[in-house]
Amino acid sequence: MDSVNDVIWTPSPEVVDRANVTRFMRRHSIGSYEELIRRTTADTSWFWEAALQDLGVRWSRPYTRIQDGSKGFPWTRWFVDGRLNIVANCLDPRDRRRPAIVWKPTRARSGSGPTTNSTARSAASPTRCSRWA
Repeated sequence: MDSVNDVIWTPSPEVVDRANVTRFMRRHSIGSYEELIRRTTADTSWFWEAALQDLGVRWSRPYTRIQDGSKGFPWTRWFVDGRLNIVANCLDPRDRRRPAIVWKPTRARSGSGPTTNSTARSAASPTRCSRWA
């Protein structure tokens, strides 16, 4: 490639139509990528609130404010007073029997891997630890 502007791949219209960002833009009546960039940079609180809702992020303790920029944007405190469990948010809550971790063992082992349900139970309690063998 000669420069950073060289395009090596362009998604088909069908891929663009099914993209998560396209769904997000339609939900918020955003007509173009340029408008998305303008809106997200002009109102970062709106963007992060909308993005978290769109992604279905679950908080164990809800935040009281999206951001506190009182010391300037570079020192912004995000999701003030909020607490979340990132592992619980990474697991798909729609099918708790679905495998949560897939791996290829280096040697034959009996049994299958942990399910989303068993991983969610372990992730819900920071004092609890599970071991899968």
